[in-house]
Amino acid sequence: MAVGFSIVMRKTRFGRYIYATGGNEHAARISGVKTQHIKFYVYMLSGLISGVAGVISYSRYLSAEATSGLGNELDVIAAAAIGGASLAGGIGSVEGAVIGAALAGVIANGVVLVNIDTYAQQAITGAVIIIAVSIDVLRNRVRGVRF
Repeated sequence: MAVGFSIVMRKTRFGRYIYATGGNEHAARISGVKTQHIKFYVYMLSGLISGVAGVISYSRYLSAEATSGLGNELDVIAAAAIGGASLAGGIGSVEGAVIGAALAGVIANGVVLVNIDTYAQQAITGAVIIIAVSIDVLRNRVRGVRF
């Protein structure tokens, strides 16, 4: 899926429109992008991928629970931030998200191996997010980009 979506995001008009809509929706709309359609298709793809993830989760654990992914939001945000995605939108890549998820997994695994308390693990994840966002803000200031 990562390879497929990476190609879509880099090589197709739809991918460019997603970046444009995420970066500045108003400017994208003025430029002729049908932002309502783009958002609809992105949400639709998100639902489809979530459904596939649910089927994979069910096949792995042989049970389905509506709250099985509850509490993983912080880990997902950390993976995206570590992977170089801007939390302001419009910047990021599929490859960065995969690398960020791998690095976030390594950090989480290392924290478990060092036997750090569960609440401290969340604090460490939050600190990683703060560091990644700070780097993103500094990088944008150097480029002269303001949000």
